[in-house]
Amino acid sequence: MPRKSRQAIAVGKLLNINPSGRCGKLVNRARRLAALEGALLSVLPPEWKHHCTVANVQDQTLVVRTTSPVWAARVRLMAPQLLEQLQAQCPNEALHAFHVRIHPRIETTHKPSATRPVLSSGSAGLLLSLSKQCSDHGLGLALERLSKNG
Repeated sequence: MPRKSRQAIAVGKLLNINPSGRCGKLVNRARRLAALEGALLSVLPPEWKHHCTVANVQDQTLVVRTTSPVWAARVRLMAPQLLEQLQAQCPNEALHAFHVRIHPRIETTHKPSATRPVLSSGSAGLLLSLSKQCSDHGLGLALERLSKNG
């Protein structure tokens, strides 16, 4: 029995077919959040941009996620000005409040373990000779141990 050939449809086209369907609503929400993210980043001071992001919009409240309590406090202090600037940039959004959540970044890079500095043989010799010339017996012993162990 011969198979019907089907026309391939691009995913983007599939998502835009029915804007009132589930996928369409999801795509519209993602676009709305992306637009708010862009607007937020444009009104934030440059050094804040790596620490603040739009998480959600709930009941006319913009939920902003920060990387630490310090950044959360800064956003809360600037919230009225930021909200005013966002309303000017996004007049279709009826935003009336900010809600700030703290979401620390998880470092994915593995930090190298600290390596103990190596004492050169010349430095060890200097420490040993200094330990023998030192008038303070305790300091002399400490310098001698340091010259041997590094």
